[in-house]
Amino acid sequence: MEDITTVMLCKPEHLPLTSMTWEKLEKMQRAAQDTIYQQEMAEKEQ
Repeated sequence: MEDITTVMLCKPEHLPLTSMTWEKLEKMQRAAQDTIYQQEMAEKEQ
């Protein structure tokens, strides 16, 4: 049987990340949420 590795993002208390890395992750998440919000607004306008 083959082992399957999964990527898991954890909060800093579980996985020590540098503050810069954490800020990048938060920025990426905010950008993704903004994109989703804009797509939802565009769908409502149609």
